[in-house]
Amino acid sequence: MITVIGWLGDSTEDLTGRQLAAIGQAGLIYARAEAAPRLASLAPGAEIHPYAKPFAASLEEIASREAEDPLVIASGDPSYFGIVHSLRRVAPAAKLSIIPGVSSLQLLCARLLRPSDGIATVSLVNREPEGALDEIATLVAGSCRIAILLPPSTPLGAIAERLEAASFSGSLALGTSLATASEQVEEPALARLSAMVTTGPAILLAEPGPAPNPPPASAIGAPSILDDAAIEHGGSNFTKLEVRLAAIARLRPDSLPRYARVLEVGSGTGTLGLTLLRLRPDLRLTQLEPDGERAGRGARNAARLGFDPEIRAERVQEHPASGYDAALVGGGGIPALAAAIERVGEPAPLVATYADPSRASTARELLGNLSLIQAASAVPLGAGWRLAPATPIFVAWR
Repeated sequence: MITVIGWLGDSTEDLTGRQLAAIGQAGLIYARAEAAPRLASLAPGAEIHPYAKPFAASLEEIASREAEDPLVIASGDPSYFGIVHSLRRVAPAAKLSIIPGVSSLQLLCARLLRPSDGIATVSLVNREPEGALDEIATLVAGSCRIAILLPPSTPLGAIAERLEAASFSGSLALGTSLATASEQVEEPALARLSAMVTTGPAILLAEPGPAPNPPPASAIGAPSILDDAAIEHGGSNFTKLEVRLAAIARLRPDSLPRYARVLEVGSGTGTLGLTLLRLRPDLRLTQLEPDGERAGRGARNAARLGFDPEIRAERVQEHPASGYDAALVGGGGIPALAAAIERVGEPAPLVATYADPSRASTARELLGNLSLIQAASAVPLGAGWRLAPATPIFVAWR
């Protein structure tokens, strides 16, 4: 029997217990040359053969020695256009045992803090590139998330051309030599991708989505969401700058993935969510404000200040969407908070603001944390000045 082990990277710490047991019991091992010293320490009595060039010669030898139960060390997922395909071609009747390890896709998504579900995988390893490129174009046209497996020394210009021809708009992430000392993870722009060549085994993740909105131009004198005087509020109360910044900090915006979906409940004039967009213009913000007049005011603020969130005049309890990556709650009371909790995944960050201490107390029970934010502004007083306090606001978060 031929046993195939999937081992991504070069650290024995990444091998599973079952893989280590199989290596320890092996008498004949085939592997890449750089893995030989580590394998020798794990299987002291084994006969270790580095892969020959051309690789087909090693495949023929492995197949001819099936009776000796050879162990074959592959990289990544050995069953996806990998060594399993090649062995099946040279030894179709051979008995195979496959012990997979962590795949490059799983590892790249972990590095990026992104989910790995719902991703279509295309391989340029061990196959004609033209068919793979056609497959990529078809998947882009269907707005699919795509992972592209790449061998070393692969020019990425042809992939960039297919993505551009299919009007790809979204984010790219390239992981090279994952789980090794040479590991590199970067997020290149499409224009830069066309000139790149992989230096080692790599995986390219292409995720559709709106292109990031550039933050509004900060020309001198231009209205800014960071200036309370620039906000249209119609005399109604709105979340002041100090509270907005404190609440947004509790949302941990620097840890949200690119193009994360954020829900704002009871958005009112829109100031809280728009301030978040000023800091993270790539986020996809949905603002819910059931009061039509306030929703219109929020839309005018967004347009005048250079933002384009989705604004819906509806209660969160009537909002059908779920699976948001984060949420802000500024109105609607505790029922709105409970509905928002249902629409974000656990443990996605969620922040709620309240002026009412009783609502704040209940919010703390639901979310676990509570702070009181108090700000004051200097105003004239005779020949001097005094501090005029703004309404204290409670910020609850998880």
